Amino acid sequence: MEEHDIDQCVIYKHLFESLPLGVAYLDQECRVVLANPAFTSITGLDIEGINRMDHPPFGDREARSRILDILDTGYEKSFEHIYNSPDGKKLHLRTWVHPLRSSSIRAQIISSNITEEKEKEAMLRSSHKTMEKLVSDRTSELKLKNEEMEWRLYTISHDMRAPLLTISGFLGFLKEDIRSGRT
Repeated sequence: MEEHDIDQCVIYKHLFESLPLGVAYLDQECRVVLANPAFTSITGLDIEGINRMDHPPFGDREARSRILDILDTGYEKSFEHIYNSPDGKKLHLRTWVHPLRSSSIRAQIISSNITEEKEKEAMLRSSHKTMEKLVSDRTSELKLKNEEMEWRLYTISHDMRAPLLTISGFLGFLKEDIRSGRT
C-alpha cells in the first residue's frame, strides 16, 4: 500500500469510529461483521453480543422483519422503531437500511437514537393540547361576558328610554313656550 492509501484508511477508520450514528455492516447471513462504537452503544451490546442475537441485530421482531423486507427489495429505506435495550430502556430509533451489492457484505445499517426527539415531540403535542383547551376555555368565557354585556346594555338603554323621552317631551314643550312667548 502506498502512503496515501494508508492515510485514507486511517481517516476512514477515524471517521467510522467517531460517527455519532450507529453504523454496522451485515454479511450475507445478516450477522454483524463490523460495527462502530456508536452502534454498540445504542444496542448496549458488544459485537459478540450482537452476533448472538437473532439476525439482523435488533431485539424486536418487527425491526428484524422490516430490515429483511428492505433487503429483499434491494432499495434503501428508513423506518422508526422502539428498541428494548439490555438494560431495560426503551429507545426510539430511526434506522436506515442500505442494501449493498457485494459478495461478502449484504447491507449497511445506520441507526440514530431519537428518543429525546420523540419525548420533545410528545411534550410539544401535550403543550399544544393544553393551549388549545386554554384558548377554548377563554373564548367561552369571553363569549359569555359579551352576552352578559349585551344584555346589560340592552337593559340600560331600555331603562333610559323612558326618562329620555320624558325629558325630550319637556324640551319640546319648553321650545313651544319660548316660541309663543310664554316664558
